[in-house]
Amino acid sequence: MIAFENSGYMFFILFLIPAWFIFYINLKKIKKAYSSLENTKKIIKKAKIRTMFFSAAWIFMILGLACPLWGSKPVSVRRRGVSVMFVSDISKSMSLQDIKPSRIAVQRQFLKVLLEKMHTTSHEPAVGLVLTKGEGVLSVPLSFEKNAVSSAIDALSPLILSASGTNLEAGVLRALDSFGENRGNSKIIVLCTDGGETSGSLLNAAEKIKKTDAVLIIAGFGTLEDIKINVFDEKGNTQFREARLEEKFLQKAANIAGGESMYIPALSSGAIESILKIIDTGVEGLEKMVYIQEPVKRNFEMLLLSFIFLCLGGISFYGKNK
Repeated sequence: MIAFENSGYMFFILFLIPAWFIFYINLKKIKKAYSSLENTKKIIKKAKIRTMFFSAAWIFMILGLACPLWGSKPVSVRRRGVSVMFVSDISKSMSLQDIKPSRIAVQRQFLKVLLEKMHTTSHEPAVGLVLTKGEGVLSVPLSFEKNAVSSAIDALSPLILSASGTNLEAGVLRALDSFGENRGNSKIIVLCTDGGETSGSLLNAAEKIKKTDAVLIIAGFGTLEDIKINVFDEKGNTQFREARLEEKFLQKAANIAGGESMYIPALSSGAIESILKIIDTGVEGLEKMVYIQEPVKRNFEMLLLSFIFLCLGGISFYGKNK
């Protein structure tokens, strides 16, 4: 797909429309004025060719100024060392509407705003996404391409994974593994959940995080009101479970993880700013050289073609009419 760095210049291509109209009017006048000459057709033909060449030169000059981007090349850049893994709870309880329009919808909006604000800073972190339901699944590996993460966030839904139940431990540990052994920068896991579990234990995951240099940030979604939903347990049996926001449980998990780990209600004032502050603390750490895919600018090729067509137009303009 072709994009343009300065798309506003594309408007100037429209200037060719009045130019072509004026040329057409003048062409009719030339036909009428020189109708008696033998080489009138050749004169008109050369005029059309010159116009074609000059029009092409104008189009490619505008394209060069607009700077088309297509293709990509690896570029080494020095980045501040921070990696952020989002862990999204997409279990059935997240579809409840105790917060409007629903927990999962608010979670999508929360992550989109957080992602956008993270990428407005001078040091963009590497970001990835893990989905957790009955299991933990890596949806987007760590990268500097925020569009891939943004698209995955837009698609968040309990219908994405077929596994039933909720296993927060699996999701958090999957995120922890995704950092890799050789990634020496700050590691931050942002878990978005209501705290409900049917298998595994978030507390076990918090204990493992405590033994690493990772930070666990838990954003809670939902209210403290008792809501019962029909879920499947580890053996596949149906049972009713409470689906309120398990604040005390989530606070306990954050305390166990230790360090800068914390729990924060997603709807509380300044929740996103508090998370960004921890991320910024990580940004002040290590610098490292990384490779990113950068779009290739094609303005030189466009300007070169413009020059070639301009020369061809000039040659045809000064050529002799035989």
